Amino acid sequence: MRSSLILLCVGGLGLSSLTFAASDAAVGTVSTSALEGIKAVDALFNGSELQLGLQAQQGTLTLARAGDRTQLTDNGSLALLATVNSPAHPWFDWGMSDGGHVRLAFDWMATANILGVHEQLLGSATSGSNIGTGVTGGYIAAAPRLRLSMGPLYAGRPIYWSYSLALGAAVLDDHGTAQFNQGSAAYVAAVRGEPVLTEYMDNRWVLTTGRWNTVFSAEYLAGRQQGYGLNYYNFSVGLAYALGL
Repeated sequence: MRSSLILLCVGGLGLSSLTFAASDAAVGTVSTSALEGIKAVDALFNGSELQLGLQAQQGTLTLARAGDRTQLTDNGSLALLATVNSPAHPWFDWGMSDGGHVRLAFDWMATANILGVHEQLLGSATSGSNIGTGVTGGYIAAAPRLRLSMGPLYAGRPIYWSYSLALGAAVLDDHGTAQFNQGSAAYVAAVRGEPVLTEYMDNRWVLTTGRWNTVFSAEYLAGRQQGYGLNYYNFSVGLAYALGL
């Protein structure tokens, strides 16, 4: 009887040891997978940069459907310039006789911006009138991008010029009121606050001097909201400082 109890205890201890070992192995596998995932994400963003600054911009929002349309603008405003650029992956590299390069590269960009259009476009295509209507909100966008760069423009000085085209998607969240024109009649209606997924395009010209960037940008968002076709154009010029991530 005593020997049976001893064997039972020994067997139980052995089973417990195997259970703990299996548990430790599972934890180790999960930990290794998580660590590999973290390393992959870190490798993807390693070498990225964050551009922070200020920009002067003018945005114009249009909501339109058959026989029904509204347009609002901001008559110019000051906004934060915030863009994240991933490391560039060169496709072509042409060396020049003075030591400079012309490069065509692929990268990713992400940006966020405010939307605040409080002037109704009535008789002008660019300058709005304040009639008490307005739409506010903001958007976040991400897109793959092709970038053509030249430089250094002067030997021994880190001055570069680049043009890029990005095509991707944005999430726009806005709300307010707008005056809609339906034939010869006009009425004020609410623009409901609901996030919408839109197409996103960004044309950007950048003059880089060291870590300082002078940015000329033309953004375009297109989608649908409340049964209307939505278009938002934003033209801006800004100055930003690049921070390594």
